[in-house]
Amino acid sequence: MQSFLHFQTGSAMVVQVMQNYGSAQEPPHNLAQLRALVVRIRRGEAGLRLGSRASEALTQLVDAPRQTAISSISELADATGVNASTLTRLTHKLGYKGFHEFQDVFRRSVAGGSDNSVKGNAGLVGKIASPELVELIAAEQIRDISATTEKLIADDIDQTCTRLLEAREVKVLGLRHMHGAAITLAYGLGKLRDGVALLGQSDSGLAHAIAQLGPRDVIVILSNAPHPRGMLEWVRIVAGQGIGVITVSDSRDRSLAREAEHAIVCEMASSSFGAGTTSVIAALEALLAVMARRLGEGALVEGQRREGLISELEAVLVGS
Repeated sequence: MQSFLHFQTGSAMVVQVMQNYGSAQEPPHNLAQLRALVVRIRRGEAGLRLGSRASEALTQLVDAPRQTAISSISELADATGVNASTLTRLTHKLGYKGFHEFQDVFRRSVAGGSDNSVKGNAGLVGKIASPELVELIAAEQIRDISATTEKLIADDIDQTCTRLLEAREVKVLGLRHMHGAAITLAYGLGKLRDGVALLGQSDSGLAHAIAQLGPRDVIVILSNAPHPRGMLEWVRIVAGQGIGVITVSDSRDRSLAREAEHAIVCEMASSSFGAGTTSVIAALEALLAVMARRLGEGALVEGQRREGLISELEAVLVGS
C-alpha cells in the first residue's frame, strides 16, 4: 500500500477553486475543492490548523485519489503512517460527518473520471496563477499515464507485438488529435521493421489504401472519444475483410476497442490541448520497447542504421 503514495507528485499543490471554507464548516464537495483547501491550509489561509502528521496524511490521501477511494481506513492509516483515529478526527475537522463521507469525495471523482481536472471547472482557469496552472496540467498528465499503465495487461501487449511483427504490412491511421501519436507509432515501428506506413485522412485515398490490404496485413487505428461518425461501421467492414485491426482509443468509449482484434485503452481525461494524448504516447512507447526487446540487439543495430540513413538524406534535402 505504501508505494502508491509516491507515484503521483505535486497534484496537491494545484489551486483550482479559490473559495473560502473558513473553519471547514462547509466541507469540500469534490476533489478540486479539497485540493484547493489543502493548499490554503498550508498557507494558513483556511482558518484551520492541523498537526504536521495529519496535514501530511491529508496531502498523501489527496495525491492518491484512486487508492483513497478503494482502500479501508485501516489500510490508509498504515500507508500514511498515522492511526485510524487520526484520520477520523481529521475528517471531522474538515467538516465531514465521518471518514466515509470524506471518502465519498474520492469515489465520486474516480467514478466520474474528470472531477479533478480543469475540464470539470470551466471558467476557473483564469483565476489560477500560471505556476499553479502548470502544476495542474502536469498532475493531470501523471494521473492519466498512471491510470493507463495500470490497465496495460502483459498478455495483451505481447499479443499485439506478435501481430505487428508478423504482419506483412502495417498501416497506421490517427484521427483528429491522435494524428500526432500515429506519427510517433509509425516512426518507431519503421525503425524496427519494414512495411510500415502512415495513412492519410482523405476519404478516397484512405479507401483506396485499405483496399490494397489483405489478411496478412494490419491497420492500427488511433481515435479518441467521441469517435468520428461511421467509425465503428468502417472498422467492421475492414475487419470483415480479414485485415487485422488494432485500436488505440479512449477509456471513456470502449466501443472501438470491442470491434478490434487487439486494443490498447488509454486514460485521456486531462485538460491539455493534445486531448490527453500524453498517456497514449506513454502506452505506445511501452509497446515499442517490448517489441525492441523481443527483436534483440539486431533490431537496435538496424534501427541505428536506418536512423543514420534518414539523417543523412534529410541533411541533403534541407541543403538542396
